[in-house]
Amino acid sequence: MRSQKNQYREHDISGLPRIGRIPRAASVADISGRSLRSAILAAALILCLHSSVAQSLRPPPGHTRALAVPVVTSPPIIDGSIDDPAWKSAARATDFWISEYNRVPAEATEAWVLADAAALYIAFKCVDSKPGSIHAEQAARDGNFGYDDQVTVQLDPYHNRRQVSDFSVNALGTQSDAIAGGRARKIEWKGDWQGAARRTSDGWTAEMRIPFAILNYQPGANAFGVNFVRYHHRTQEYSRWADVTPQFLPEESGRLTALKLPNAGSSRKWTLLQYAAAGINSPDKRGDVHHTLGSVGLDLRYDIAHNLSSVLSLNPDFSQVEDDVLGLSFNYNEKFRRDFRPFFQEGSAFFGDRSYFYSTRIPNFDVGFKSFGKTGPVQVGMLALEAPGGRWDYAGRVLRELGPTANLGLTVVGTRRADIENQLGALDFSGRFNRTLNVSAAVAASATGGRPGSGTRVTGSISHETSRWQTGIVLDTTDRHFFPADGFIPDDVPGTRGASVFVGNTGSYAGGPLRSSNVNLSYTLRDTLFDAVQTRNVSLYAGGETRGNIQFNVGTTIGPYRPRRKKTDDWETTLNNDHFYSASVYFDTRSDRHGYGLTYSWGFLGGGAYSDLAPSFWIKPTRRLYLSYGYEVANSFGVTMQHIVSLAWEVSREQSLSFRWVQTEGANVRVAYRRQVRNGLDVFAVLDTNPDSPTRFTLKLVRAGSFH
Repeated sequence: MRSQKNQYREHDISGLPRIGRIPRAASVADISGRSLRSAILAAALILCLHSSVAQSLRPPPGHTRALAVPVVTSPPIIDGSIDDPAWKSAARATDFWISEYNRVPAEATEAWVLADAAALYIAFKCVDSKPGSIHAEQAARDGNFGYDDQVTVQLDPYHNRRQVSDFSVNALGTQSDAIAGGRARKIEWKGDWQGAARRTSDGWTAEMRIPFAILNYQPGANAFGVNFVRYHHRTQEYSRWADVTPQFLPEESGRLTALKLPNAGSSRKWTLLQYAAAGINSPDKRGDVHHTLGSVGLDLRYDIAHNLSSVLSLNPDFSQVEDDVLGLSFNYNEKFRRDFRPFFQEGSAFFGDRSYFYSTRIPNFDVGFKSFGKTGPVQVGMLALEAPGGRWDYAGRVLRELGPTANLGLTVVGTRRADIENQLGALDFSGRFNRTLNVSAAVAASATGGRPGSGTRVTGSISHETSRWQTGIVLDTTDRHFFPADGFIPDDVPGTRGASVFVGNTGSYAGGPLRSSNVNLSYTLRDTLFDAVQTRNVSLYAGGETRGNIQFNVGTTIGPYRPRRKKTDDWETTLNNDHFYSASVYFDTRSDRHGYGLTYSWGFLGGGAYSDLAPSFWIKPTRRLYLSYGYEVANSFGVTMQHIVSLAWEVSREQSLSFRWVQTEGANVRVAYRRQVRNGLDVFAVLDTNPDSPTRFTLKLVRAGSFH
């Protein structure tokens, strides 16, 4: 390993060998024709030499990289040390590459892989010539690693370049994961794995054990897609084993071969998630507030095979510690909200575009069932649920993979309520060809009882995207009565047709004052179906991040806009002369200890003068304590102010206490306690005060278990 370390240290920041200092240039008067020709030839030779060396250092294309995984009978102990004898037989991934900078990293990394009958084992050796600068802050599992020194295994068990799971460990040994397809957060429910890290004299090492039982893959599979990623805090570099190009193409990932995976029967298991909750002044599923309220319920998941799962929810728990605080910024349309409810998180990726199915539309329900999975090139997801008041909702989606970069999908969504009955069907296609050409098209139709008419929507786009440039056009037309009752589309889309053309440039730089930059220009025109102008706007936005960790953005959108009348659901007779400007700057963007900045927007929106100022800052005085403050004042037909103060204390790796104060017209205070363990009983307690309702307190206990 020493020779490899020396090889990396012999290169400067460009990743090319040092070739000596060029002599000071002579004055113009001293340069003869002969010496000028010599200088030009020398410069050309230097450029050729740099190019030649860069090509010689470049690893093979990412999709050609493969590791045959050895099988061992005595696996390593997961303690962060890679001195275990089992690692001597591991397959080794070397020669990492920085795709966005097109050069070798400043420090070397190796990943080692082996397996036994039950799990994959991965080790990382992260060389750091200044081990004292190794930095890691996050101690709580599944927290945000930010810019900690960290390593990640990106696994694609279906090897279809679409469903990639991330398993990460930072230099403290803290674990974090993002499971493909969508999973609820309870560790025993989503599936446990092990990770550890240890400091060494020349850097740090990490180990992982990922059981096959928590992965979804095809029966009879013997290969996974894979990539190994390291983030180096001191140099702020992301390096990867498989070069996915500056476009980060998933089809360029490498693969693990010669895998001997458990048979289908071994994956059949039940996972039970039980909860009990008690509250004071808590609302029930119908929204009625009770002075005291208790409830119990469960979620039951049956993994029929490694590629197919079903979930049954009975009186599911929807009392949430997490929720969003929406900003005050002006918007003609409804603002998007995330859904934290476990039933909808599970397998969420199998249900497609939120334009057709937006789970936030569905209230708390009594009974729900969903099933999702993949067989061959076909992905399937379906759900049905019953809510109070006799409401029923259902959704289903079938997606057919057409090679590694194209899909054809069919979505069906429906709801039956006391006031309406609505069904929607949509057929969509998307694909990338020759790495740069992106094409998509969709047609959807809705039928509604209890309100006027039915309608269709047709959309299409084509774009050309390289590592630096993006250009394209988007077209759509939407009937007046197109209505996805359980979907999310802007309020001003029905009854219009439009087109948008755009061009953009993005850059990442290995040296110089800028780390990254972006410029985007677009022109949008939209008319009502009665040929009245709905909007004509030009948008120009630019931004970037400096080497000194300052992020900045400026931009403008200018053009007329015709709003929709809220009461009559028709168009206004006049056009608003909108002109919107925005600028923001944020400092210490890659710090794990503090950051601050502000966004200011102004102009003329919604038929009147508009301004919005939003400064904020955050600080971590200790590794376990986090404090943030945000202020927003919006002036749009009146002044509205909002203060948000957040305080979080990680009492231990398993326990945390948080406080949030939101002041608008009145003060809303939330205090939450969380005890989330690897195995056993989770405890959640939330206290909410709101000027419009009595103080609310909720205590929730959650336990999960698995059995075959």
